[in-house]
Amino acid sequence: MKKLKEKNIPRTTLENLIEEYLYTEKEKTFFREKVFDDLTFEEIAEKHFISVQRAKEIVYGSRDKIINAYEMRTITH
Repeated sequence: MKKLKEKNIPRTTLENLIEEYLYTEKEKTFFREKVFDDLTFEEIAEKHFISVQRAKEIVYGSRDKIINAYEMRTITH
């Protein structure tokens, strides 16, 4: 999650971006567990009965959506 930390996005902004740009509850939940609860991909996978690879795909995909949305907001403001 280095890419996300490098952006230094305030938590309230991050919460707003999660609500606005992540469409499924699965994306929101997995992303929050990784970013805010600091769970490992293994812990997320075990908790939700999915593979570690699938957990990574969902979290990294969510991260990319959030970063893109944040960058677009930054450019337009």
